Amino acid sequence: MTCNNLVAKINDTLLLIDSEDKFKKIFTPIENEQEAISYVSYLTRAYPQYDIPKKFRYRIYSPTFPSTYSKRIGEGFEVLLHDKKIFGCGPHPNFYKVFRVTFSGEITLVKTVKMFEDPKEDALCVD
Repeated sequence: MTCNNLVAKINDTLLLIDSEDKFKKIFTPIENEQEAISYVSYLTRAYPQYDIPKKFRYRIYSPTFPSTYSKRIGEGFEVLLHDKKIFGCGPHPNFYKVFRVTFSGEITLVKTVKMFEDPKEDALCVD
């Protein structure tokens, strides 16, 4: 969640990827569902999460806690990832977000759904 730059080994050469433009040039076109998840996750800072338990103490805002998925649609993919308000003082809600990403790497946020908050984090402050 705090990574800003990548170093990739491409053809036995280490390459610093320190801008969105460099990232797009290297990792597009997006060819499959797994690449779509990785691509959207890195550029949006949302993350994959699977099998999320509903704990009794949670304040629940969504009837479902869907797992991450990616599926091919039209000229790209639909990707569901997760996000959480990490910084600041509580509460720290958890969300799922649905994105569309084209084969050429254009990302659109389609939907954000607040899933739950953990009351144990209400007094938590993170800088």
